[in-house]
Amino acid sequence: MESKSREWMQCKKNDPRYKIGVKQFIEFAFSQKNVKDVVPCPCVKCNNERRKCRDEIELDLLKFGIVKSYTRWLRHGESIIDQTTHNNIINESNEFQEHEHDEMLDMLHEAFGVPIENYVEGERNKVSEGGDPKDAAEAFYKLMGDLELELYPGCKQFSKLSFLVKLFHIKCLTGISDKSLEMVLNLFKEALPKDNTLPESYYEAEKIIKNLSLESIKIDACPNNCILFWKEPADANECVKCHASRWKKNEPSSESSTSQSKPKKIPSKTM
Repeated sequence: MESKSREWMQCKKNDPRYKIGVKQFIEFAFSQKNVKDVVPCPCVKCNNERRKCRDEIELDLLKFGIVKSYTRWLRHGESIIDQTTHNNIINESNEFQEHEHDEMLDMLHEAFGVPIENYVEGERNKVSEGGDPKDAAEAFYKLMGDLELELYPGCKQFSKLSFLVKLFHIKCLTGISDKSLEMVLNLFKEALPKDNTLPESYYEAEKIIKNLSLESIKIDACPNNCILFWKEPADANECVKCHASRWKKNEPSSESSTSQSKPKKIPSKTM
């Protein structure tokens, strides 16, 4: 499908442009191959969690409004690698920073074991080997939805998924308990605008993170915060940008002076 403007999604529900846009969206969603009677409803209330028929979706979108951050219609057949559409969306809505967005996509790629571009709504039966392909596809599309969903309306710094990943990263680094993180999560839930998208409980947040198959690992980092020592620079001994040493200088000790073994390298910074 040729890329179309999504500006109507930011309009008020009584705006004629919004009503026309709803019609265009429904035509697009129900014109995809393998679509039968129902598709995920992207209204604010359903947030693509419930599948409904054409008339029900139109009523919901006119009554509740569409999720404004759902500017890439991945749950409705739009290709993830449609670069023309992607560029137009970025120009229109100032999405999240591209670097972090791409890192999240890489994470999804690693979690599900196949290139992201293979995940198309009409090809759910191909996405997984071992286990139920439908379940894997549903988990993937739920995570993609969380990646596109703003933490709260108007937030450009974090998506729901990127915020939770950073929160659990802090848990990994500091070793705080599940109970402590739940208290922090509840505090953020109260402090952020009322219609924020944070989960209601630690249990719900943990389920999202588990779908990413993330392990609690620590990664060495440049002491000047230039890079992480993973992927290509995983074996480097200095930062490829500022050339700072990856390792702390060895402190002389009585033990080291008598020992013939090679001193253990200690990273300057870990994340």
